Amino acid sequence: LRSTLVFIWCKILALDRTCQVDLVKDNGHLYFIKYLDTIDGQVDLYSRAQASFVLSVICDAHPKGQALCASSNLLAVLLKWLRSLFPPQVPFATAGHALLLKWLCLCLGKLCQDMPEISLMA
Repeated sequence: LRSTLVFIWCKILALDRTCQVDLVKDNGHLYFIKYLDTIDGQVDLYSRAQASFVLSVICDAHPKGQALCASSNLLAVLLKWLRSLFPPQVPFATAGHALLLKWLCLCLGKLCQDMPEISLMA
């Protein structure tokens, strides 16, 4: 059920990025940070990439979203995942590895964009 919810929000935000405000208002960002950070072996890399996409949209040109995600430890979660995927295996073990790596990097960029205090922590 959790991966289905992540998939649905991924599709919603792909079509209408203005929903980022609703997610932030209702503290929805916390769900996706926890989902990305979970150690549950049932969560596949594609679902984690989708959660990273949702978080990158929440942070995209939305200072309040960036601040809330930063204060909710998103930076540490992203860096933990990036460290676990480096050095990358070439070729990647699965296509999910490459997709997750791409969205982790994009999410990190959106989190830090125009936010020097967050960039310094990174």
